[in-house]
This record gives sequence, C-alpha cells and structure tokens, in this order.
Amino acid sequence: MDPFAGRYFDRELWHRFHEDDDPDNPRASMVTDLQWNYLKKGMTRSDVEELLGTPDFEKRDDVYSYNLGMWSGHRMDYDSLDIHFDADGKLADVRRLQH
Repeated sequence: MDPFAGRYFDRELWHRFHEDDDPDNPRASMVTDLQWNYLKKGMTRSDVEELLGTPDFEKRDDVYSYNLGMWSGHRMDYDSLDIHFDADGKLADVRRLQH
C-alpha cells in the first residue's frame, strides 16, 4: 500500500495538520492527488500558499516544503512535499523527499 496515495486532497484536513509533527500525518496520503490535480507548473508562490498555506517544513525563495509525517523507509525521518519555483517565482517542479 502506497502511503502517498489513496486520499483525495482535503484542504481543511491539510490545514489542520499545519506545523503538526505527528508521524502519521494524513497529508502524506494526499500527495498523489495534489501532484496530479492541483499543483500545476506556472502557479505562483501565492497560488501555492492559498492552496496549501504557509510552508511548515522549510520556506525559501526557490523551495516551499510541507511536512508529511514519517512514512518512508523505516519511518525514522520526516517526509516533505517540496515545491520548487523558478527565478520568476513560478512553480517549476514538485517532489516528495525523505529527510
């Protein structure tokens, strides 16, 4: 079973887990739906923040990272959804990363 799929994106649930360090964070199961249906190349930083809120794992000009809980590997490290922006502040790439 893929911990990063299986749930449709639920904006209210996503926001409820802002800055929550629960290793079983339900955000993880929304990642596939987010990548396929919501996060589109060319979106602005403000579009992303309107959808997902402010980043709660890391925020830089070129990357916004959102905490997903501990789902990869041996569940010892946090996973994040990393949204990369180009020099114009437009969404260029979306990746899931294990830290």
